[in-house]
Amino acid sequence: MTKTYPDIAVFDLDYTIWPTYADTNITMPISYDEKNEHLLDSYGYIVKLFPDVLRVFEDLKANGVVIVTASRTWAPEIAADMLAKFGLGKYVTCSEWGERSKKGHIKDILKKLGYKNSDGLKIALFDDEGRNKDVRTIGVDFVYLDSSVGVTWQDYLDYLSGKKK
Repeated sequence: MTKTYPDIAVFDLDYTIWPTYADTNITMPISYDEKNEHLLDSYGYIVKLFPDVLRVFEDLKANGVVIVTASRTWAPEIAADMLAKFGLGKYVTCSEWGERSKKGHIKDILKKLGYKNSDGLKIALFDDEGRNKDVRTIGVDFVYLDSSVGVTWQDYLDYLSGKKK
């Protein structure tokens, strides 16, 4: 199987890398349980990453892909704490969050990374919300994910081999 990696992989957060909404379901402070590899919020709510997230991030990093996040979260401080506590900071180069479109997030990410536009770049958005397929209008591949399982290794391989865009 021939794999074609993107230059930049953009990941939504909620129901893409973890099975919850950070801005409505998590109450600070949160702690990380290393033994059980999960987060625990102040009410005892447990959150784990979807099973294939670390494998996908490791492969992207090993192949020189820039990993970023984009989310409509209303609570960026909680999302940032969750990313840090899960140890994802070593993979994620930058993030754009807030109540606007993923197109806006991606355009601002490109500016942060020093690009004037997406010309010549292969960019992929991994997301569980079909409405975000509008990123295709700015030249970004849209990889639609099942919100009950988030990003899976198979979805990822399908994208890299050109079967899923």
